[in-house]
Amino acid sequence: MADERVSAGDLSPADVELVLFAVRHHSLDDDHGRRAARRLHQGAATASRAGDAALDLLWLLKDADALDRVRLGGGDGVDPRYLRLPCSAALIDFAWELYALG
Repeated sequence: MADERVSAGDLSPADVELVLFAVRHHSLDDDHGRRAARRLHQGAATASRAGDAALDLLWLLKDADALDRVRLGGGDGVDPRYLRLPCSAALIDFAWELYALG
């Protein structure tokens, strides 16, 4: 269920629910995220798609946190082998560019 306190602009209630799912679970281990995504919308007609979308969004948020290690730790902590999505690994150089601007 979406949190009514969240101002989500043009997002649908289902999209707000997916964003909140990712925010709530992004600091926990990946196995926890996979289990939580399977439970999301359990029994609904769109359960598989909702779980997949939730997991995709969760991986994006977790990878964004990992890319932020460039700024927080000088970049030594960003290892592309631990990023979940190929598009995230492609952003490591961009993260370094942002760090250099700061």
